[in-house]
Amino acid sequence: MLTMFVVASVWLGLAVVPTLIANTYFLPEHLLGPPMADEEIPQLDGLNGANNT
Repeated sequence: MLTMFVVASVWLGLAVVPTLIANTYFLPEHLLGPPMADEEIPQLDGLNGANNT
């Protein structure tokens, strides 16, 4: 049982750590738009996002 936990932890670590490194150093910030203010975000009506008119 302990072996399965260790294998699962290593497997997860091998996926998570490189992703965090890539997101930190290789995020193309020049492609991201400027952040939007709360007033600029379109608000949806209804619980499921549909406009109930």
